[in-house]
Amino acid sequence: MQSGSVSSQGKIIKQRKANKLLRTRNTKNGLEVLEKLLQTCNLSEVVVRRGTKCKSHLQGKPRRSNFIGVSKNGEVWQSLIMIDKKKTYIGSYATEEEAALSYDFFAILLKQFSANTNFDYTAIQVKRMVENYKDNEYELIPSSLLQ
Repeated sequence: MQSGSVSSQGKIIKQRKANKLLRTRNTKNGLEVLEKLLQTCNLSEVVVRRGTKCKSHLQGKPRRSNFIGVSKNGEVWQSLIMIDKKKTYIGSYATEEEAALSYDFFAILLKQFSANTNFDYTAIQVKRMVENYKDNEYELIPSSLLQ
């Protein structure tokens, strides 16, 4: 698989352009801090609690998602996050859940355990996300985490 691409049953959906904001010092420092925090916690403990999306955003429009940072773009779901006061594209994914998971990872990376996420995460789940990110040349492949 090419770096920066997302696969749905072996087929590339869209290759992401190299995004400088996703490789900023915020994410590099966030990764180091997150790894240090994970060493100090109980692995079965829930370290990140799910946030809630504003109720006005849950009105059932076709491009809207029930997840934070996720919207529909044509046939695929995309995730975006705010970094340095700029909306930053993370990637396009086959399912809404994969897009939500990728948003959550970058939210945790930037804000550690105070992040507003779509799901609850234990320390072991966050650790697996970090390992996935590092093993895939600093690209998160959420489909492998959902299996």
